[in-house]
Amino acid sequence: IAAGTVVKGSSGGGCILPKQGTPTVSCSMSVEGTLDVTGTSTSQVIFTSLNDNSVGGTTGSGSQATGDWAGIFVLGGSIDATYATIDWATAPIWAKTTNPVVLQNDVFANDAYGVDIDSPGPVLQGNDAMNIGSPPAGSSYYYPAYAVSSSSLDLGQITANSASGGEPVIAISGTVITSTMTPNPAPFAIGGDFFNYTLDSNFAGNLDVPSGVTLTIAAGTVVKGSSGGGCILP
Repeated sequence: IAAGTVVKGSSGGGCILPKQGTPTVSCSMSVEGTLDVTGTSTSQVIFTSLNDNSVGGTTGSGSQATGDWAGIFVLGGSIDATYATIDWATAPIWAKTTNPVVLQNDVFANDAYGVDIDSPGPVLQGNDAMNIGSPPAGSSYYYPAYAVSSSSLDLGQITANSASGGEPVIAISGTVITSTMTPNPAPFAIGGDFFNYTLDSNFAGNLDVPSGVTLTIAAGTVVKGSSGGGCILP
């Protein structure tokens, strides 16, 4: 998807999430192949609601709202998104895949859930989540701006990400490889409480540093913990 492209989504995508008892997901955009979003700093690729008339001309009702469209779901495929903006979705990006997930200099705004990733070695750099993860009608949960789970988590690839609204944290889960965690504008968070606040049923909230692996946490880094991690003490 080339720089300057505007893609609008409408409701009725019928998004079915794994936590609702099905192994498949049907939604506004489902990626089993490769999604390559090539925006630039001066010409972003914009995904937004059909009802958003601030870009792409007059369409829909002109009164956009959170959850107007489902979002982008990466199901076994891969995504490389640079300088993309994803507005007014239910879930801006939900990726459950064994293939690469690279998000750089993207903006996620006014979405019901945060960015939710389960993949090997995901890359999140320079992203901004604004007014994201606020509870939908009838819910009291706040969702993390970013939830990242991996069996080979390189924390040196998660840098310079900011967040506001909802729970403005980078929730991390899984097993780290030798890497260095550095300060992000948004703090890191670990703990089982986040299991209930993500779309990924495998998000346990626990972070494991295996034997033989060194995780370096750089000066100035903030890591916040929550209850419910299922920690068993000696």
